Amino acid sequence: DVVRFGFENVELSFAVYTKKHLLDKVNEILSGRRYGEIRSWTRGYWLPEGFLVDIKFGECILGDSDFFMYIKDEIENDWDSFKLKLIAQLDEEIIMKNEMMQKENMAKFWVQRLKSDIILANYRKVNINKTIPSTGFSKFIEDI
Repeated sequence: DVVRFGFENVELSFAVYTKKHLLDKVNEILSGRRYGEIRSWTRGYWLPEGFLVDIKFGECILGDSDFFMYIKDEIENDWDSFKLKLIAQLDEEIIMKNEMMQKENMAKFWVQRLKSDIILANYRKVNINKTIPSTGFSKFIEDI
């Protein structure tokens, strides 16, 4: 859903959406109905907050700029509420995975996997409160 390429030492990203698809996707994310998705092209998993950050700090270079500004305003107006919902979801994930690790006879593989999920959930909690959050896990090492 995104085309990325370098141009004169700058990475450019383009996404093409119908107005309805873009508005539906943004509303799903802002309502807390999209949490994170496995995508083949990403490290870890796709972060819905990264999608919102891309729009929040992005520019419309082709298409209906008034509609794009409307979407940006929706994100800005709901940003604090979205952050609270996301943090609540991440807290729930952390608690559940900590409880799962306490089970006896848990294979080492699953313990390591759960620890990794907990680390990524905590990273997302810290990241969402930055002035300009990262859009994914690609800068995870730099950020910690």
